[in-house]
Amino acid sequence: MSDSQKWFDKTYVPLSPSEVPELPNQRTRVIQLRDLEGLGRDVEAFRRTHMGAFEHVYQYAMSIDAPGLAYALLDQEGAVRTLQHVGDSRFRANSLVVGRHSHVDSPTEATNLALRHTVVTQRATEPSIVEVRDLRSATGTRLLDGTRVIAAQLDSPCVLDLGELYLVLASTPVKLDRADWIARLLSSSYQTLPLAPSPIGLRLERFAKLPPNGGRGTGSGAFRVVDTDDLGPVELRLEEMVELTPTPEQVTRGFLLGRYGRCDWPAKGDGNPSGLSRVHAMVFASQGRPYIVDTGSTNGVRHGAKGYVRYKHLELGDQLWLGRTVRLSVVEAKAIEVRLDA
Repeated sequence: MSDSQKWFDKTYVPLSPSEVPELPNQRTRVIQLRDLEGLGRDVEAFRRTHMGAFEHVYQYAMSIDAPGLAYALLDQEGAVRTLQHVGDSRFRANSLVVGRHSHVDSPTEATNLALRHTVVTQRATEPSIVEVRDLRSATGTRLLDGTRVIAAQLDSPCVLDLGELYLVLASTPVKLDRADWIARLLSSSYQTLPLAPSPIGLRLERFAKLPPNGGRGTGSGAFRVVDTDDLGPVELRLEEMVELTPTPEQVTRGFLLGRYGRCDWPAKGDGNPSGLSRVHAMVFASQGRPYIVDTGSTNGVRHGAKGYVRYKHLELGDQLWLGRTVRLSVVEAKAIEVRLDA
């Protein structure tokens, strides 16, 4: 067993129903977990029930000549709930966010999915490989044999068990015949992503928005910002600043930014004046390159005058606004953490 797998097994112990926290938002359901023993599916029974759906997805993927990622959500009775191709103009290239929230790429009403459940990215240099990162969901993302996926690479095509739904992923164009494609789908070759040092550091600043003319002359903590949102110039005061380098574990599984306590950087403050979602964005490294993905936030990730981004390769000097008053800057990686709480 690899060191990274040992770390994941030690860190991510599945919660019992009594340990699932009560969350204040009325749209967040408290999940009653299934018995964690025997979660693996009967693959042969699954194949029989879903063969028609597999045929449907295969024919759909075969019809697409453009490079990208076809995906489908199947229910337990074998019906196809969603069938799309990542690369269409309404979707971001090479990435996919699944959950119940209306702002994810493929929203669903499945009751045991988290609002933002799983992120899938397709490697640009190896499009037949997808990387899957679970967003700390209560019920988890699993293979058919019950293996819980925290941060892993899978060969396409593959299928993931999200509880009430199955997520089928297939890179396009398809180069396998039908029989080989289905056999590879059911085997879902899996490998835990190896741990590696973060290639970047992060500076995170949380500001308070001041009323018009209410913050001027209060010192260096107040200044005018022109491009934080679509409402024009606003006056901001620095409330919190953190400069850090994500650990290898964090940058491998995905460094989560948002209001939830389960995030690696949970924003402080009462209410939500910043417009930051509970799980707003994720920073991660793939093959040594850093990326950010908007995990279906309500107010988006804005790259200054370049507008909103959904999935972006990060470079030193990049500055992005998460919501209206949280700024993320990409800095050089360091071995220490520096914190300033104003």
